[in-house]
Amino acid sequence: MSIEQIYAEGWSPAEAAGRVPDLKGWLAKKLLEVWGRVGSNAAEPTLIPSLGGSDFFVSNVHTTDPIMIRGLPVFDLRIFPILYSPRAADYLNGLSLADAFRDYVVRDCEIRSMSGRIMELCPRNGLIFLDGRFPSIENCFHWPLKITSAEIASAFVNSRLDLPGSEPSVVENAASCVLAARVWALTDRLAWGHIAAFGTFADNGTEGPIGLGQWRRQNIWLDVRNSDLCELRDGRYVAIWTGVHLRLPNRHVPQSVVRHLLAEPTKARKQIQTKDNCRRQCTDWLYSIMVDPTFIPRSNEGLWAKATSKWPDKLSRREFNKCRADVLATLDENQRYRWERPGPKPKSLRF
Repeated sequence: MSIEQIYAEGWSPAEAAGRVPDLKGWLAKKLLEVWGRVGSNAAEPTLIPSLGGSDFFVSNVHTTDPIMIRGLPVFDLRIFPILYSPRAADYLNGLSLADAFRDYVVRDCEIRSMSGRIMELCPRNGLIFLDGRFPSIENCFHWPLKITSAEIASAFVNSRLDLPGSEPSVVENAASCVLAARVWALTDRLAWGHIAAFGTFADNGTEGPIGLGQWRRQNIWLDVRNSDLCELRDGRYVAIWTGVHLRLPNRHVPQSVVRHLLAEPTKARKQIQTKDNCRRQCTDWLYSIMVDPTFIPRSNEGLWAKATSKWPDKLSRREFNKCRADVLATLDENQRYRWERPGPKPKSLRF
């Protein structure tokens, strides 16, 4: 796609303000990009970094007049979620496919603006925004890459144990449309070759690039837990590419690097898997107590002390802090405030 075709995918400032209520906040966090034509309407689109979080810009989102920056008029302002940005590949470069999915699909700012209302209907679905789980009554991390908004909406309904078979709510339908669009945006970037994917072919242990045509196949699933591409065979998810990660295209890399899976490294791989399991368990534990409005908040030190007793010698303080930060990011404003600034601690707390 040309820069002009990509540019046409952006939002006008007024549309962005309608889609993302806290426009200033997301701009300040650099989870949205602002582009414009500097000097004239015929100029090449360019990134406008100085508008991130600008009060002047946010207060004038409904104007069609050019905005003056350093004495120059900027025309045709467009705002982009990261996956639609002309610089999307720069953000994706170096990430695992699973991290890219979590950061820019399920944690996209338009989705996150709906997360509170979705969690009111089914608190468990807050895990979607935490670690990328598929909306389900089970701990499912597999997302079909050819998913439709209707399929996601149906999954939201089925995840509600108290109201199975009911119709999706307005917010669930809206979130499903955005989620499906972001999944397709990510796979489009891969299918167009804007970003290259590499992984280990499960059948023979050979590492190499994943062909562009793979991203247009129907029976292809992403395991968000392990960054694997899977097929559904006889009701089981079978990995065909493992450890998929993303790089900028046109870099010189060996087309095939054979990795022999020797018996000796098996112990090390098991240790890594154990640590990954501990991190996930710690995240689930923190989420279960921090999302509960009846639970009395405890200090970070108190939570860390409890975590070390639950997972002795298996969880570092740095990993614990990251788990806690990830959970805090999913909470609504009131719950986040309670846990970021807990009050006096009682002598005993239930865990």
